[in-house]
Amino acid sequence: MASSVDLLQQGITAAKAGQKETARRLLTQVVEQDENNIMAWLWLSGVVESLDDKQVCLENVLTLDPNHQFARKGWTKYRRRKEPRLPGRL
Repeated sequence: MASSVDLLQQGITAAKAGQKETARRLLTQVVEQDENNIMAWLWLSGVVESLDDKQVCLENVLTLDPNHQFARKGWTKYRRRKEPRLPGRL
């Protein structure tokens, strides 16, 4: 079994290469081995398919590190996407 460090590196490489399915599989393995791995949760938030999954990933990062800048930015973008649009607004 590969170490979580190896899996994390492979997952990041796959994410950077646009191989979201592979990245998702590898990064999920990392957080299953180490649920406190901030980098894995953060990268996983970028390759999950649904906004709800993105929310879970970002919430996990912010639970582990409430001041994490990238997670805060991602959370703000997520919130904007989830909020219902008002009639007449773009």
